[in-house]
Amino acid sequence: MPTSRTRSSVRKPLFGPDRIAQFLIGISTMEEVTTINGGAGAVFLQDDKATTTVTVRANNQGVSTLCFVRNPDKLTGVTLA
Repeated sequence: MPTSRTRSSVRKPLFGPDRIAQFLIGISTMEEVTTINGGAGAVFLQDDKATTTVTVRANNQGVSTLCFVRNPDKLTGVTLA
């Protein structure tokens, strides 16, 4: 059951570089590009706390998937080195 701490996320998939870029600019300030679960990713912070992580899956044609985590309960272990 969602709590009041749960953050909103995209309800429908975003397609196209313009829409994806607008979404990324709007969610917060990217603090650090890093490795997450063995792959390329980034951590977004707000008030010095991780609010979002994004991992990037790519193939030889380019980026195939961006996976976002915005659930505060799943981000409690995220720290920046």
